[in-house]
Amino acid sequence: MTNFMRKIPSSSQNFQKTFYDRLSQEEYKKRSLCSCSFEERYDPRLILNNERARLQFEKLYQRIFKGKARECILDICTGSGIHLPLLSHYAQTVIGIDISYQLLLHAQKMLEEINIFNVLLLQAAAESLPLRENTCDGFVIIDALHHVENQTAVLCEIMRVAKPHASFLLIEPNLNNPLVYIAHRIPAEERGALRTNTRSRLSNLLSPFIKDISIEPFNYIASRKKNIFNRILFFLIEQICAKCFSCLPIRILIAGRVNKA
Repeated sequence: MTNFMRKIPSSSQNFQKTFYDRLSQEEYKKRSLCSCSFEERYDPRLILNNERARLQFEKLYQRIFKGKARECILDICTGSGIHLPLLSHYAQTVIGIDISYQLLLHAQKMLEEINIFNVLLLQAAAESLPLRENTCDGFVIIDALHHVENQTAVLCEIMRVAKPHASFLLIEPNLNNPLVYIAHRIPAEERGALRTNTRSRLSNLLSPFIKDISIEPFNYIASRKKNIFNRILFFLIEQICAKCFSCLPIRILIAGRVNKA
């Protein structure tokens, strides 16, 4: 299946779109500790080239999708397509949607290089999915919901395009963790997390749309620092949160099924 991209005009998320378009075209521009450069956070092979992270997500997807191939999984706010290669094993078709056309170009290039042909890429706002009703039986939103201006609109769109009992997976930074809070308080592009990213707030937001909700800690640091000192520091933070402070995980994982009969 040939990959394609289609520009879908949107009046929302102008700041996010502009930021990530610029970031993806300045791949090696050095940024602050809290606001990562493209290669540190949005390299399309970030998961593929990190064995520990790849195994972690492979086990997660096997558990969520239970080894059964879906007809269509929708990766909302896919960005540069970091998770698309793994998701491609669990559906006949995977659709990656993002508002940033430039990030999608990186995803397309990566998919072509590793010969994955069952992924479609669309430029669209998450609040206005360019899909028909009853299209998807799997949904993934990873580190992205807090970037969306109208989160309720996104969930309403998921309800519209979902097949009955479609699988749902959400991973978001945990604002109850002080280090995570600081990392999302400083960069302007991350401050949307301050609205909803605690366990109780996310649960209240999702409960009208998702049933059989399970919430669990998920310790994974998304960025891949080049500096050896920062790499060691981030690894230690990840392990300490996982082993010693399980009550303050780095991320919150929420899984369930779309509440559609």
